[in-house]
Amino acid sequence: MKKTIIYRILTVCATIAIFIVVGFIAIMVPANSKAFYRWQFEKHNTLEWVQSQADGMGDSYSSKYNPEAEKYVANMTEVQLEELMLHVMRYCMWIEDSLDITVEGESLSVFRADEKSHLSDVRNLFGAGMIVTLISLLACIVFLFFLLNRPKEYYESSRNVPFITLAVLVGLIAFVAVFACIDFTVTFEIFHKILFTGNYSFSNGVMISMISEIFPDLALIIGISWLITLAIPIVALIFYNRHVAKKICAENTKQSEETTANA
Repeated sequence: MKKTIIYRILTVCATIAIFIVVGFIAIMVPANSKAFYRWQFEKHNTLEWVQSQADGMGDSYSSKYNPEAEKYVANMTEVQLEELMLHVMRYCMWIEDSLDITVEGESLSVFRADEKSHLSDVRNLFGAGMIVTLISLLACIVFLFFLLNRPKEYYESSRNVPFITLAVLVGLIAFVAVFACIDFTVTFEIFHKILFTGNYSFSNGVMISMISEIFPDLALIIGISWLITLAIPIVALIFYNRHVAKKICAENTKQSEETTANA
C-alpha cells in the first residue's frame, strides 16, 4: 500500500513538472517571436500610438529625460518598434541589464520610472518562472528515471494517474480561459493584482501603447500551443503503457506456461 502511494505521488509530481515545462515553452515561443509582434503591431496600428507618446515626454519623464529619446519615439519605424519589444523581452529574461536602448552609441530612456518599475516586477516574475521550470525539468528527469526503471510497479499502481492529473490541470486552465473569454479585462486585472504590487495601471506611455493590445491574442496562442505540445507526452505515455502492458502480459503467459509444465 505504501509503495502504491509513493508511486502515485511521484507520478503526479512528474506530470505536474511536465505540464510546467511545456507551459513555459508555450509562453516563451510567441513572447519572443518577432513575427508575432509584427502581426500584432500591424493589426492594432501600434506604431502610430507609440509615436503619439512622444508629445509631452519632457513633462512626464524624470530628470534623466533626454530630448533625443522624444525624437526617437516620434520618428520610430516599424523595425525599431519590433526591436524595442524584443529588447524588453530580453530584459525580462535577464539577458539585458537595462531597459534603456542604445542608439548610435547613446543611451536613450524611452520608458518612465513607473513603467520601469512594473517591467522590473515582470522581470522578477520571469526569473522565478525560469527557476521553477528548471527545477521542474530536473525533477521530471529524476521522477521519470525512477518510474521507468520500475515499469511493472508503475503500470500496476499509476498508469492512469498522469491522465487524471493532466485532466485536472487542463480543466483549471480551461476554467480561466472561459472566464477570460467572458471578460478578459477583469481576468487581466485579477491576474495583475495577484502577481504585482499595484504599479500596473497605466493610461499612457510607450510601454502601455506598445503592449496593451497584444495580450488577448497572446493568451490564445499560448493556450493552444500549450494543449498541442501536451499532446506529445500524452501520446508517448499511451504507447508506453501499451508497451508495458504487452510486456507484463507476455511475462504472465510465460510464468503460466512454466507452472503448467512443472505440474
